[in-house]
Amino acid sequence: FYIGSGLKIGRLWDISVGFGRWHFIVKNFIKLKSSTKILSLGTNNASLELLMLKSGARTVIGYEKNINYIKQGYFLLNAMNWYNNQNYNLKYINKDISEFNKNKKTQDVVVALFSIYYLPEKKINTLIKHFKLRTKTIYLQCNHSKNIGRSKKKEYEKASLNFTKKILLKNKLSNIKIKAPLSYSRPMIKVINNLN
Repeated sequence: FYIGSGLKIGRLWDISVGFGRWHFIVKNFIKLKSSTKILSLGTNNASLELLMLKSGARTVIGYEKNINYIKQGYFLLNAMNWYNNQNYNLKYINKDISEFNKNKKTQDVVVALFSIYYLPEKKINTLIKHFKLRTKTIYLQCNHSKNIGRSKKKEYEKASLNFTKKILLKNKLSNIKIKAPLSYSRPMIKVINNLN
């Protein structure tokens, strides 16, 4: 994460994480307006979500079950608020991402980057059904990386672009746009959902 004036944390230009990933693929794929309210599933330390706020999003509410990531996220938020003399609106909900299906509010944008494929397939399907009822625009990010220590072969399959497209189409979400740079293992999907 880059705060400014040389203040940074971690490997800035690693395109698989944080700041580097934002500039390589996320920034030009996720379209934001000043009124956009984002719900993030699996927010981690909010490094990308904070950059979404800096780029103009109005609010981010993040579901994250790991309290250590939440503490890191609030640290980064405070640092960014201080450096930019702003009051960016980030709030965490300390719950598993599967709990989102109990949220009855309609969302402008749901962002789930590297997260939903950790759920069992049945819960992924339930979440996608909920997206269809409650969300106008959905951004997902897959992960084709191999040999990264996943405990089961099925976990690699659920993280794939093919699996994600298949489950979206199964739920009649077909207005799909894909960004998959050559040799990049983390393609992104945008879904436009016409809420009735």
